[in-house]
Amino acid sequence: FVSGAAYDGLKKWNAKSGKLLANIIHNRTNSSEVIIHTSSINQDGTLSIGCDDGSLHLYDYDTGYHIQKLHSPVQPGSLDAEHGIYTSTYDLTGTRLFTGQADKTIQIWKPTPNVSSDTH
Repeated sequence: FVSGAAYDGLKKWNAKSGKLLANIIHNRTNSSEVIIHTSSINQDGTLSIGCDDGSLHLYDYDTGYHIQKLHSPVQPGSLDAEHGIYTSTYDLTGTRLFTGQADKTIQIWKPTPNVSSDTH
C-alpha cells in the first residue's frame, strides 16, 4: 500500500511485514509544498494522487515513474483555495477516476489516448 505525507512524498509499504519498500519522490510544482489528500491504485498499476492545490498526479506503482500531471479547474463561484482534491477512487474497469473536490464537486477523469513518455 501507499501512504502520503504533507511534505514527504509517497511511501510504498509491504502490508504483511510493515516494511518500507520505496520512497516515491512526489513531483513538486515550482518548488511549492503540497499536501497529499488521497491516493488510489487501479489494477493496471496506475497510482493517482490528489493534492490540496488541485493537482492530480499519475505514477507507475511498480517503478515510481511520474506519468502525468493534471490540474483540476476552479469552478465558477468558488475561491482559488477550494479546488483541492480530497478523495478518489477508480471505477470497476480501472479506466475512469472519480475525484471529490473541495468545492463540493465530483469530477470524472478518463484516460488520454496514445499517452507516452514523449507526449507527457
